[in-house]
Amino acid sequence: MMKGAGKKELARMAGGVLGLLIVLVIAIGANIILRNFSVRIDLTEEKLYTLSGGTRDILKKLNGHVTLKFFFSGNSAELSAVLQNYSLLQNYAGRIEDLLKQYEIAGNGKVRIEKYNPEPDSEAEDWAQRYGVAGR
Repeated sequence: MMKGAGKKELARMAGGVLGLLIVLVIAIGANIILRNFSVRIDLTEEKLYTLSGGTRDILKKLNGHVTLKFFFSGNSAELSAVLQNYSLLQNYAGRIEDLLKQYEIAGNGKVRIEKYNPEPDSEAEDWAQRYGVAGR
């Protein structure tokens, strides 16, 4: 009699482990499939994070390719020592980068974003100087 109860318990545990593995495989599969999709919802009252219809129209009607160069010294110890609100600057830079990514998506392949961290004596610093972007 005990042998039958032991088999039932083992079958129940095996079923639980199998169920857990199935859920894990589904979660991993969904993650792989959905990582290529970007869904953004702007819940702000003023629609601060949504491109206007006019901006979208301009980006759709671009005749040629456009490259936008974004310069930000994200890890500058010099900047963080000078600016008390350095984290605010980093947050603002993140918002700008998000906006540029929206331009890139809405541009349907005609807008390309290049991000530069112009550290001293680097090629990125040379690019910044060519475009008149001055350091602090």
